[in-house]
Amino acid sequence: MKKAFLAALTGVVVLAGCAKTEVTEVSDNRAINFSNFVTNSVKSIDNTEALTKFYVFGGFQGDDGWTNVFENEEVTKAGSAWTYDPTRYWTVHTYNFAAYSNNNTNTGVTASWIADANKHLSLDFTIQDAKNDDLVYAVATQGWDGGQTVPTVDLAFKHILSKVAFQFSKAADLNGVNLTITDIKVSANTAGTFTGTDISEGQYLIDQWTVSGEKSDVLYNEEVAINANDAAVTVTRVMIPQAITGYTVDFSVTFNDIDATGAPAGEPKTLNFSVAIDGTTDQNWKPGYSYVYKAVIDAANLDLKPIVFTVDEVGAWEDDTNVDLDIPTGTI
Repeated sequence: MKKAFLAALTGVVVLAGCAKTEVTEVSDNRAINFSNFVTNSVKSIDNTEALTKFYVFGGFQGDDGWTNVFENEEVTKAGSAWTYDPTRYWTVHTYNFAAYSNNNTNTGVTASWIADANKHLSLDFTIQDAKNDDLVYAVATQGWDGGQTVPTVDLAFKHILSKVAFQFSKAADLNGVNLTITDIKVSANTAGTFTGTDISEGQYLIDQWTVSGEKSDVLYNEEVAINANDAAVTVTRVMIPQAITGYTVDFSVTFNDIDATGAPAGEPKTLNFSVAIDGTTDQNWKPGYSYVYKAVIDAANLDLKPIVFTVDEVGAWEDDTNVDLDIPTGTI
């Protein structure tokens, strides 16, 4: 078993208390602006569209206590700039910022400041579109000293959900046999609370997530058809990071019998499978990691022999680790 991790950019926030909101009318050259800086790991699940909208909290600790400057403010990309309204302006303080976005919306997210010494955000989140949701989080600390150089706020977002994909292909010994894979589903928690904390390197940690509610079926409702010499087909969903001991994926495979030459023959048959998927490095789905479970179906599998899955565990949705998983025989 090998394991590779990709370190991601981090930020540090140290805050205290919560009091008032401040909007100051001063010269535009002191406006608080956000930079167009986004790590290349931030992309929606199914395409590489850039982040275009996020929601930010920000403020500073002054002599009179904490001052809120941004409270769940929508910030939108316009060309190469980030815009919001009304404009806020720097004062001579060190500001702390925390921001989030769910695939360029705030759908499914209830965000609030955490009232402790390391004040970040608490995000109550429920997956509503497991195919397209993509919750990302960023923090930043930025000060202004009253000089001519006015800073911008650089936010480096990181994924805080897990991405779980199943990839199906068939071996050459099936020749022209057509396979149809349907009813793919995983029972998992789809709601939880993310508690932001300081982080010095790498991804956010799984213990920053607390799952809630009952497990429910997450459906991969694409019909996967593998005909002739088709390449592998992959279906993907996002999950709340969670412990997955005892978890399975269920799916059905429909095919024709094959004759002595390996050609398809007879009426279609359907095999139903329930396969363990807890063979990750630490029996968890972790924030910011992609898990690609791979199954290569061959002629022996269709004779009720075990199918073998491998899983690629991807740090920051880039590098991989391989783990073999065995699938038990199905039933007709």
